[in-house]
Amino acid sequence: MGQEAGGEQEPELEACTVRFASARSNVVARVCWVTGNDTEVEYARLWPGCWFNQPTYTTHPWRLRDAETGALLAEYVGGTATVTLLSEGGVRCEPGLRRPPPADIVDERWGAWRLRGAAAGCIPIWAFDCVCLEAVCAAEHVVESMLRDADPAVLSALVDSGAELAIIGREQSTCDLPMYRHLRGVSCGNGGGSYDEATRGLGGNPGCPTTSCGEENLLLLPGDRYRHENVLVHEFGHAVMDLGLPPSLRAEIDAAYQAAQAAGSYDPSCYMMANASEYWAEGSQAWFEATVREDVTSGVNTRQKLRARDPALAALMLRVYGDGSWRYPATAPQQWPHWREQQQQQQQQGAGKIATVGPSAAAEPQVQPVASRKRSRRRVSGGSGGMQRLMAGPRRITRSLARLASSCLPSASMRS
Repeated sequence: MGQEAGGEQEPELEACTVRFASARSNVVARVCWVTGNDTEVEYARLWPGCWFNQPTYTTHPWRLRDAETGALLAEYVGGTATVTLLSEGGVRCEPGLRRPPPADIVDERWGAWRLRGAAAGCIPIWAFDCVCLEAVCAAEHVVESMLRDADPAVLSALVDSGAELAIIGREQSTCDLPMYRHLRGVSCGNGGGSYDEATRGLGGNPGCPTTSCGEENLLLLPGDRYRHENVLVHEFGHAVMDLGLPPSLRAEIDAAYQAAQAAGSYDPSCYMMANASEYWAEGSQAWFEATVREDVTSGVNTRQKLRARDPALAALMLRVYGDGSWRYPATAPQQWPHWREQQQQQQQQGAGKIATVGPSAAAEPQVQPVASRKRSRRRVSGGSGGMQRLMAGPRRITRSLARLASSCLPSASMRS
């Protein structure tokens, strides 16, 4: 129960989510929460052709204003709904979280932003025309392999949450993608620089359900700064946790993280110990052996090592992903040299056979190497890491994307 300034108790607040969307091509909107004394507090910018989810409460009013002119575009207060600025100038409000209407986005440098595929038949994959089909096939294969033996409820929840994938072209920066363009020049807040400098992929979360990764990493092209790991396994791991799991299971992950911290199971300065979200995402990479790096996980980079070091996290991985035979290096575009030797030794010792069926793509993708750039190798995820119920104001939605989280309204066309 809340306590008002005058001493009276206010009714318990009922949480909801409002999806703000824009199909307009020339209007940037300020998304403002309206306080009790009619003060407008800006929470985000709604960009043309984009949308985002704002956790809030049923009694909290919201206004959309033209960021340039200040003109009132829409007002809303109520339960979970989708509020859309229509291309012809009107506003549509629908109960529930609806997928917004498609918007055509074309960039003369990259071509059109299109639906290019669907992982597991139901998780859309979006990219500009500059991204090759082989990268789309690789992304489909990684996600389908991660979910092949997973609890079916995980895929169902991902679809219900609007989970989707986006591929950053090998010559593009992260913020060239429509859902991230508002983050250009914004610091990640971890000392790694801006989003363009520090990231080649972000994890899907309730505020921005798009999981992204770089084309060069999917194909292991020369110049890939994350050549010793698969970024999509990590970032989609965030989406699985934040979009595919119920609150009770996320609480178990947090409890396992707290226990690992207390027990000193990992170097406290390693990336895996940054928070429960990175604990899960790095654990996902270890479960599927999608990294050879040991610095970010205190040496835990295989399923066997994870089971030995952290039985609690391994048990959660088993419940969510299952115990299938797929390991990322077995079907990667290139194999890490020492990995095949390790697998041969394990098979000789009776450890079993690793799945080696790869994606359906050309044997030699016709792609150009990404230019090598000197950048920080720190990773940043868009994972939310849970919500905090704020009684004095609307709930914020993510760690780094809280102020500006948004997601693209892509074209409905499919590239042939």
